[in-house]
Amino acid sequence: MASGVATTPEFTYEPSPWIDFFAAYEPLPLQINVVLRQILESEISNSNLHEVSLRFQLLREKGHWVSPDVFNKFRSEDGSFIRDIINDPKGLLSLYNATHLLVHGEKTLEEAMDFSRHHLKLMSGSLKFPLDKQVQRALCIPLPRTNKRVEMMHYILEYEQEDHTLILLELAKLDFNLQQHVHLKELKAITRWDHSAVSILPKYLKKFYMEMLRTFQNIEVAMPININYDMAHLKRAVQNNVMGYLHEAEWSHQNHKPSFVDHVKLTSMNIGVPAICVSMMTCMNDQMMKPALEWAASVPDVIIAVGKISRFMNDIGAFERRKCKGDLPSTVERYISEHCVTSEVAIKRIDTLMEEEWRNLNQARFENHALLPALQQFISLAISTTFFYGNRNDVYTHSTNIGCTIESLFIKPI
Repeated sequence: MASGVATTPEFTYEPSPWIDFFAAYEPLPLQINVVLRQILESEISNSNLHEVSLRFQLLREKGHWVSPDVFNKFRSEDGSFIRDIINDPKGLLSLYNATHLLVHGEKTLEEAMDFSRHHLKLMSGSLKFPLDKQVQRALCIPLPRTNKRVEMMHYILEYEQEDHTLILLELAKLDFNLQQHVHLKELKAITRWDHSAVSILPKYLKKFYMEMLRTFQNIEVAMPININYDMAHLKRAVQNNVMGYLHEAEWSHQNHKPSFVDHVKLTSMNIGVPAICVSMMTCMNDQMMKPALEWAASVPDVIIAVGKISRFMNDIGAFERRKCKGDLPSTVERYISEHCVTSEVAIKRIDTLMEEEWRNLNQARFENHALLPALQQFISLAISTTFFYGNRNDVYTHSTNIGCTIESLFIKPI
């Protein structure tokens, strides 16, 4: 961006009669579920590694159980992977991404993850565009844990340079640019921080924005737009967060050194995840909002898992750049002190603990289908942490490093 002018850029393509249709169209969950059911029941005996892996990832992400046995066709009698797939980088990449949907106890998927990672690293320097870029990104942050909109941006630009279907490319760009335009309007409205901004916000965001203003003004009123959202839950979550900060302050003031387990238990909640998850339930539809809100307010295990992932990634990213100088030691520093180990050992152990929490989130997809849309919001919050702290970075602190990405997401059309 050449200057700091905050004007919304004009689209570079001719207006289309489809714009109004796609801007207003929302696919019905029922239609999506029908398609997923068809994929689940489809025959895969003749499918290649890429197709089997992609199917496995898609279905598991949407809460449909798929056995890891689907990959047995790519194993020899002794259980090792057949040599043919080593020469299939696209298939290996899809396999690597799919294995990150594993749950506890799936040893075969752990083996598949190690196998695919090893061979992708070996061939990463000899791959052609765009596969080389896709492998590099996946080895840093696997696809199921990446911000979907950032990955969409990458994929559109890469697809454009391959043999492609023009109409699909144009529709993808149109969809991206329309959403970008909406997001930019919302950001401008929120930064104005007053009631006059309400009129330019979409319906679902008006509810949250109006109540956010009322909350910060300490007005004890029920939500006028949607009575299913009880503001008492959000107030309690914020109060609990503040109490957690006070608890940390007491530890610091008293020079108390909690155990690593107690440290994680407190600080993973103080990072703000419970309150954020409660506030995110404003996005649920009227029928689901009340049960989803009550579930989020109860701080279930899935929210605790998101909190731990966020805390661990935050502390590792900060520690790598010597930024852990707060009143309370980080989880990395606490582990080092308690176990008398090096930072490398501590970070490796915390990485393992973090992987366990990702598996807990994966498992939760299959346990409560009625609340799956809410769970997907929680998982998206965990994924957003990888945007700031993935690959042991801390771009939240060093925000200039993501300036180009922010511009591409919210300002520059594709």
